[in-house]
Order: sequence, then structure tokens, then C-alpha cells
Amino acid sequence: MKYMAITPFYNKDITLFAETNFRNQRKPFGIKRADMEKHMYVLGKTGTGKTSMLAHMIVQDMFAGRGVILIDVTGGLSDQMLHYVPESRLKDTVYWDPTDRDYQFVFNCLDDLGAENERYTVVSGLVNFFRGFWRDVWGARLEYVLSNAILTLLYNKEMTLLHIIPLLTDPKFRAEAIEHVTDPVLSRFWTHEFGKDGEGFLRSSIEPIRDKMGQLASNPILRNTIGFSRSRFNFDDLLNKKKIVICSFNKHEIGADTAKFLGSTFLLRLLMRASERNEAREVYFYIDEFHELAFPWLEEFIGKSAHGIRFVLSHQYLSQISDNMRDVIFGNVGTIIAFRVGSSDAKSMSDEFGPTVSEHNLTTLPPYTIILKLLIDGKVSPPFSAVTLPPLPKVGLKERIIKESRAMYGEPRKEIEAKIAKSLGIPEISRTVQEEIQTNNAVSSEKSLVKEFREKIAAITHISANLRKESDYKRSVKKSEKLFQALAPGKEIKF
Repeated sequence: MKYMAITPFYNKDITLFAETNFRNQRKPFGIKRADMEKHMYVLGKTGTGKTSMLAHMIVQDMFAGRGVILIDVTGGLSDQMLHYVPESRLKDTVYWDPTDRDYQFVFNCLDDLGAENERYTVVSGLVNFFRGFWRDVWGARLEYVLSNAILTLLYNKEMTLLHIIPLLTDPKFRAEAIEHVTDPVLSRFWTHEFGKDGEGFLRSSIEPIRDKMGQLASNPILRNTIGFSRSRFNFDDLLNKKKIVICSFNKHEIGADTAKFLGSTFLLRLLMRASERNEAREVYFYIDEFHELAFPWLEEFIGKSAHGIRFVLSHQYLSQISDNMRDVIFGNVGTIIAFRVGSSDAKSMSDEFGPTVSEHNLTTLPPYTIILKLLIDGKVSPPFSAVTLPPLPKVGLKERIIKESRAMYGEPRKEIEAKIAKSLGIPEISRTVQEEIQTNNAVSSEKSLVKEFREKIAAITHISANLRKESDYKRSVKKSEKLFQALAPGKEIKF
């Protein structure tokens, strides 16, 4: 298969993404690998060309044999990248699409722990996530109980987040789980504190957790993804063997909360494992619409610039992130790129770029046109304008990638539902589903059984189931010519 059209400027040391137009001479340029250590931040309205630029960068990373992690909560970029994976890297590619109804990519966020201290980092990360999601019921006691519950599950093999429900509500299950806990303080919590405060304790902490976790269990996509005890992948392999991981968490199809949960927990586990590596091999994390995953723990990783982690963070509006996250980005990220932005963001970005860039410049940029400050050999350049490279043509191995990832990392959905049912103590559902798998009953029978399974899950949690372009590019280049002269009057940027 020919890939010449999508790798016109391949360079192992530089990732190209745009062209300048100094004195009517078009000059492609990019960012050096060493400068990517300080990350890249991309801001701009939808439809301005962000996806096309990121696609160019990811393609070059794939051809260079680098590790790439793409987390996309809208689905557009991830679907596009399936067309560009080189055949030589087919076996390195992991594709995760939660909407696949036949094969589920299973991810137990409590599985595959590395160093001992990772157990506590996982607890902290998950609690921070739930704190943001459960604001309506959150309190100090709930956090205390939830932290100890997650930590207890981490001491037990083949436990998932869904086991929090029986841990809190089933004395027999809880007694068996406590037997594996080696931390005396944690053991004492269960034997001397838990449930000793009568109904007040139950109402203020146990019931809210049970109900909220029940919502996870009632979501078929989340249940089948996080409820399986063993993940089919290894975090060390994904990072150290330079895998290409493409995550399509399309919030318009699976729901915003589901996309946030899968994206943030998967990203957290990857970053924690990356931070523990002795050999910090480069891994490029592309996070499109990253504000959906911009939890406080991400700020620490952006600020560190260590462990081989390279971020490319993209989204639409500054108001989508907290003031603290904004300060972390502008204070630590080396390369900042703006496509056309709204008037509310223009002032902030104009202040960031300096007096040569006006708010009008930023609100009137044509598509595929950018203003940026580029880190060059560790020093930030003056702001200048450029046009991104033309959109890539669709080629590649999309169907083969999906097939290979299903075989390597997926599990048949019906088998997953049977095992989860058994694990959650619903053997009658498990046996029924298993019999249905073996006898290959009609589709109508399958739907009836799956419905019954979901109703059982909802019942034990006391809630109901909640099933819940080439001509454009050329015109933009022409419109950008005046801007090049205005922002680079008589001075050439040296790369």
C-alpha cells in the first residue's frame, strides 16, 4: 500500500505540521522531538483545522515507530486515524470502541498494578474523579468510606469497581474481602468503625455510594467494560513496546459521563505507570477535547515534563477548563497554537502572545491558519502565523485494524455478561446466558435474556436500569497571505 501522499516531509527528528510564507517562500516546519518534552497546547473553534493538523503529527509519530496514545471523546480524529496506520505497525495498534456491541474491550481499572504505592495512587485518582462527578452527595464521610472500599478491593484479586456494592451491603462478601487486607489500619476500619454509627452512617455514606455505583452497573457499556476482572492488555506493554492506542470514546454515542469515566480512568492508569518506569521511553499522548478529562491530577503530569510523557492537548474554549489548569498550561507548556477563537478567548490569547497579535487577528483567522509560539531548542519563538499542512487523503487498513484489535483485546459480549453476572452473585442469570451462548438461540431470545439480566442488576442496586477538504484549504491559504506579512514583517523565524 502506498503512503507517499500522507508522509511528504518525513523526518525522524522533527514533526512537521505547518508552513510559513516568508517573502513568498513556502517553508514547511515543525517541532523537534526534544522540544516536545514541554508539550503542545492547541486552542480553536470547531471546524478550523485542528483535527487535520493533529492527524499529520500522529501519522509521523506512527511512521517513526513512536508510542502513541490517542484519546478522543468526539470520535472524529480517532476514526480518521484508522485510515493512516502503516501496515508495518498493524500488530502494534490497539483500537478501543465502546460502541462495538459484539466484542467489548475490557478494562478493569483495578487490575494490573505495578509498584506497591500505585495502589494508593489509584485510590486517590478514582476518588478525585468521583468527587467531581458526585458533587450532589459528596462529603467527608462518603470520601472516607469510598477510599477504604476501593483500597480493600485492590487487596483482592479479580475485583472490579462493581464489587463496591456487595462489599458495602453483603456481610459475607465483606468478611471474605477483609481477609486479604494486610494493612492493620484498613482492617480496623471494617471491624471497628464501619456500620457502628447506626442509621446515620448508613444514610450519609453507604446509600449514596451504593446508588451511584448502581448507576455504573446499570449502564451496559460501562458494566461490560469495567466489570470484567482481567484486562486483555498490559500497561507496561502499551507504554514500553511503543504501541499505537486509539480510543474512540464518542460522547455523542456513549454519553458524556461514560466518555469521561473511561477516558479519565484509562489515562490516569497509563500516566501512573509511565511515571514509574526506569527507562522513560517517549510516549505521545494526544488528547482531543482534553477539557473533558482535565481533572486536577492531570495538572501535575503537565507540570512535570518527565518520564517520557509528551502531551498534545486540544480543545475549543478557555472557559472549558479551570483557572488553575489554564495557569498550568500557560506556565508550563512550551508550544502554544491558536486557530480562530471566539471573542471571549481572544483577549486572553492576545495577552499570551504579546502586543504583535491583536484580538482581531485571533477572531478572524481563516480555516487551517494558526498563530503560534513555538519552542525551538528550548527557547520560545516570537509569535508568528502559518498555514497547516493540507488535509490527508483516506487510505489504509481500517477494517483490518478493527478485526485485529477485536481478536487481541476484545471479549465476546455475551460471554462477558455471563461472567459478570456470576461474579456479582446472580448465578441464575449467568447459567441462563451461558446456555443461550451454547445453544445459539434466536435473537429475540437473546434480547429477552439481556433485558432480564439488566433488570436484575438494577434491582440489586435499588434503581431502574438507565440505558441511558482540498478547495477550502486552498482558499484559506490565499486569505492568510496578508497575515503572514503583518506578523512577520522583515524577520524570518529560524527553526
